[in-house]
Amino acid sequence: MTYISNELDTWLDKEYLLEIADQITELEDFVPSTIELHLPDYEARKKFAFSRPDMIESDEFSRKEMLDQMSGGTTWEEHVTVYDDFFKSHPEFSRLIKDKDAYDKWRAEEVPY
Repeated sequence: MTYISNELDTWLDKEYLLEIADQITELEDFVPSTIELHLPDYEARKKFAFSRPDMIESDEFSRKEMLDQMSGGTTWEEHVTVYDDFFKSHPEFSRLIKDKDAYDKWRAEEVPY
């Protein structure tokens, strides 16, 4: 779990995430798993998602989940598109990126863990 925790440390605004945790918990869309894991109540988000089978069984959700987990032969570039898509779909949460340069560096996989 250390890697997951450190993965977003360079750019994620954790204080802001705590402010908007309720909104993200009940977001009817895919949320990148490492952002979910930083929520104060990850289980609440999981419960909400599983209460919406129409959402989690959709092709789009499944595709994003696969890319997010970097499974099935996906690449880092494909993995980070999940974050790009999330922020593009939900600009109201763009303040989660506390440091745009650090985000870009992380996207380019230049951040040592």
